[in-house]
Amino acid sequence: MRYIPATLEPMNPIELADRLTQRADVLLDQIGIKPRPNPCYLTDGTEISIIFKNFGPTRANDVRTTVDLSMPGVTKKAHVAAPPMPASVVAAGDQLTVTFPPLGMAFESAVLAKASKGDIPLRFDATVEYTDVFGTRHHTAYGGIYYGPAGSFVVDNNHDAS
Repeated sequence: MRYIPATLEPMNPIELADRLTQRADVLLDQIGIKPRPNPCYLTDGTEISIIFKNFGPTRANDVRTTVDLSMPGVTKKAHVAAPPMPASVVAAGDQLTVTFPPLGMAFESAVLAKASKGDIPLRFDATVEYTDVFGTRHHTAYGGIYYGPAGSFVVDNNHDAS
């Protein structure tokens, strides 16, 4: 039997079904790369965007994200990161996009050339936290690696902690 956490009272099965099927569901939707030459080479001007989407039928409140790009063994030029995002509301079916500054602000051109070929892994790590309309907090973490031959990222970590 499921219980309402705040009261430890048994939860009505209909209410439980509503909470499971009618809640917001904010997930990683896509990873954008601009500009996108063919084949896709990472350059000083390349911008990476992490795009989250609410796949649920209701809004997500107090949506907070963290995102990072890194290359193991490579030090960034400066403390360059995606801009901090204020807490947001994401309506059903809407997206929330976090875009990093151009890669050249964080990494040397020679390092980007190696990452384009897959010689150095370029990783992204992202989390999204939000509160659904029922007041329940949800948290999901993602990670992935740039796959040069396809010019895209491959998700290698998808951890739903809610």
